[in-house]
Amino acid sequence: MSGDPEQEYFSDGITEDIITDLSKVSALSVVARNSSFVYKGRAVDVKQVGRELGVGYVLEGSVRRAGNSVRIAAQLINGADGRHVWAERYDSDLEDIFALQDEISKNIVDALLVRLLAKELVAITKRGTDNPEAYQAFLMGRSFFNRGHEARNIQEARHLFAKAIELDPHYARAYAGLADCDSYLLLANDPTATYENVIANADRALELDPGLCDAHTSRGIAMFARALHGEAEAEFERALALDPTCFEANFFYGRNCHAVGQFERAQGFYERTIALKPDEYRAWDMLRAVHVSLGHHEEAIEAARECLRLMEGEIARHPDEPNLLCYGGCLLADLGETERGTSWADRAAALAGDDLRVLYNLACCYAKLSRPEEAIDCLARQASGSQTYVALVTGWMKNDSDLDPLRDHPRYLALADRLEAQLPSATG
Repeated sequence: MSGDPEQEYFSDGITEDIITDLSKVSALSVVARNSSFVYKGRAVDVKQVGRELGVGYVLEGSVRRAGNSVRIAAQLINGADGRHVWAERYDSDLEDIFALQDEISKNIVDALLVRLLAKELVAITKRGTDNPEAYQAFLMGRSFFNRGHEARNIQEARHLFAKAIELDPHYARAYAGLADCDSYLLLANDPTATYENVIANADRALELDPGLCDAHTSRGIAMFARALHGEAEAEFERALALDPTCFEANFFYGRNCHAVGQFERAQGFYERTIALKPDEYRAWDMLRAVHVSLGHHEEAIEAARECLRLMEGEIARHPDEPNLLCYGGCLLADLGETERGTSWADRAAALAGDDLRVLYNLACCYAKLSRPEEAIDCLARQASGSQTYVALVTGWMKNDSDLDPLRDHPRYLALADRLEAQLPSATG
């Protein structure tokens, strides 16, 4: 409820930390970040929120900053009748922000008449750093990371996580943040990211804090990117054992299952991802694709319609983002709007440049729009990617339903064989 765009990273970060704190209390079941953040900044009826999320209580709050001073207001409301259970205002200096968060979390637990176990008290007060500047850099990094996974956002997030580590070399969550960034850059064939860096930073994070779900998730994404599907599955299992509500772990576990043809399992993870974050178009698009593979025609169309609704909002905000146009073109093809889909695909092609990830998605779009030669031309350029990227693309092509129209095309078959031959296992 803070409403100050310049301080949004700070209020979002404190909100996330309080969610994390309360999630550590065994007597409480707390809605995940992505589900609750849907309501951020909206004028909502608390009783409606309680019904929609299936919760007994709703915590509202606001954060105000002026220089080094922080004011936090919080109120706990009964989700059934809208009655205020507890409310408090806190004024503090930035240096005392960690103690302030501890106090808020403990006061909420007290207001709910929940018994806090000794180990849970320790967990709540464990912040990862005592350095307010490192904490601010980390929160800013998470803000950029959560804005979307375009390379510019990820690179800025990476810079800020590195700054947090400079300020506090023992900051486990900042190392996990670096691993998060590099895992996404690895998927995008970015030459600045390596598999070894992801693993090294994730391992350092786990050395400092063995309970970090994000570090296991980043390891899993890197292994998925390298087509190490069995190893990736083990990491996602570890991540979800620590935090079943982790969006990235659920989503990429689904991607991992999808890549090896385990379509029913992939469907379950995509549905879980959507339950955690209903407005995540990537999960809707993957759910659409897996329904196609399973022969679920009506479900695929329903998922395509919902994904297109979300996609149109994204494209309105980012009209020159080619990957969005590719995704949208595929959806329009599925829904029979080929003329509009062709227009979006051609706009994406004009913006694609040498971005191999865009070109792969453009190939899917052209394939569904019955333009096989252009689709295969885009796929052929994947061979110029790194060995890790070629392994990822080769594995994904085998089970990507968007490419089904190309399966019997001689050029496609020859290209698939050529990409397979580039893999280390093929050459020994």
